[in-house]
Amino acid sequence: FAVDKLNEGWDVLNLFDIVRLYDTRDSKGNKAGKTTVSEAQLIGRGARYCPFIINSDDSKYQRKYDQDDSNELKICEELYYYSSYNPKYIQELTAELKKQGVIAETHKQVKLELKESFKQSSLYQNGLIWLNRQQPRDLNDIQNTDNLLDTKNHIYKAVLDTNTSTSSNIFEETKAQTPTFVTQNLPCKLNQIPQVALTKAIQKSNFFSFDNIKSLLPQVKSVKDLISSDNWLKNINIEIRTIKKSINKITNQEWLTISLTVLNQITDKLKSQETKYEGSVQFYPENIKNRLKLEGQILNLSIEQGEKQVGIPQTNNTNQDLNLDITTQSWYAHTENYGTDQEKYLVKCIAGYMEKLQSKYEQVYLLRNEKIYKIYNFDDGMAFQPDFILFLEAKTGEQKFYQVFIEPKGEHLFENDKWKENCLKSLQSKVKLESMLSNDKYNILGLPFYNESKTKVQFMESLDVSVL
Repeated sequence: FAVDKLNEGWDVLNLFDIVRLYDTRDSKGNKAGKTTVSEAQLIGRGARYCPFIINSDDSKYQRKYDQDDSNELKICEELYYYSSYNPKYIQELTAELKKQGVIAETHKQVKLELKESFKQSSLYQNGLIWLNRQQPRDLNDIQNTDNLLDTKNHIYKAVLDTNTSTSSNIFEETKAQTPTFVTQNLPCKLNQIPQVALTKAIQKSNFFSFDNIKSLLPQVKSVKDLISSDNWLKNINIEIRTIKKSINKITNQEWLTISLTVLNQITDKLKSQETKYEGSVQFYPENIKNRLKLEGQILNLSIEQGEKQVGIPQTNNTNQDLNLDITTQSWYAHTENYGTDQEKYLVKCIAGYMEKLQSKYEQVYLLRNEKIYKIYNFDDGMAFQPDFILFLEAKTGEQKFYQVFIEPKGEHLFENDKWKENCLKSLQSKVKLESMLSNDKYNILGLPFYNESKTKVQFMESLDVSVL
């Protein structure tokens, strides 16, 4: 049940039922009214939240079972909206939910199948896929806060009040003169704050208790070490907005205010970047055949606004730039490609590159990732699932195998998913293989994001350097 107090600024973490107790509409000209928009936003807040974790690599606030009707935990993500029977209102509400991206424009079911030729291949029958694992992070490796707090570039800001006021009489016609103040930004380092003020601020903070800091930064020797060492907080950049001409004019009480403000910002930054896990640099072998669990299953595809290609086969595609007869491409492991436009561009790009690959390698297969595998970011253990993996086996006698992770990406996602690209590009230099076999037989690589109009040249150059 929603009342005005919950309309803004509140997120209800376990919202399963919304009951609409009135039957009014405020729409005009087939456009959702203010009430409908507000109700769609309320539904959206409930639909977005799913605050539980089953596996250590689950995202706490991400829906997990939208495409898995058979999972009994799906009930934890179901939200029911009750209203009196009013088809016009439901139509308007549904349209607004689609507009806000809460529900997909349409849904489509497709069957995921592997080609028989791929299933008969030695790669499928006996081949390996190398994957890393999420593991607890060894905090003893943290030798400084340069990365955690971006000590070289980030500026922590504080504002000092002017401590002046004016008064006026409302019964007098003469307007009071408002004083003018010239403010300026005074730069300083944390170690320039008087120790008495900084120590008192630390004592007021629960976060900066030595036990808590030691659990986060085991290499810190003492609170004094924390604030006076070059490795930790000493050289943090601070900017003070004040009317004072110099930091020498700031009183101890004002320094205490500044210290509390800066420590609160440091606390937020440390908490936001605190991580309990990391991706192992060690990669472990598994049989490919055992990983292909979804083969033959039905996929429920949510087709979002603007993703016109999702669910449409690449074979006989009406868009000639994307059209490719997948059935004749023996190197493509699945019977069809139902992906986004960028995924189809990638497959067509690889098709044009195939002559080069097949001249050097005995086996070449491109496998679409449908929850078959995930890898873990080395820095924070976040899991992600690169869309494709290219398997290459060198010609007889060379005993050389390549496993190349590939991720097509829409330009609008470049910035948000930059960490994924960084992880992919670092694979070749970081990966260590856990195996009784000779490690120089296997090469685990990742390529830059593929985007047809923005990064295709860079992608192809990287592919050339890596495997040819």
